[in-house]
Amino acid sequence: MTCADLKSVLLKAAEAAGIPEQAIRFPVVCKRRGRLLFLLNFSDGIQRVPAPAAGRELLSERFVEKEEELFLSPWNSAIIEIE
Repeated sequence: MTCADLKSVLLKAAEAAGIPEQAIRFPVVCKRRGRLLFLLNFSDGIQRVPAPAAGRELLSERFVEKEEELFLSPWNSAIIEIE
């Protein structure tokens, strides 16, 4: 069984169990602490991820909409204060 086969089996099993597929995956990690969402890029490449919630991105000081595409530079982060 290849890695792609295993991934397919696991995604089907999660779907059957009612566990939704996650839009954000490693190398990007998303952690929530109260009203703050921390998006951390643990790679040496640019990562594109959808904003998990609407709010003010504190490092760029701009408002982001839920599902808006964010670009995380290598080894960088974004912090969203949820509205």
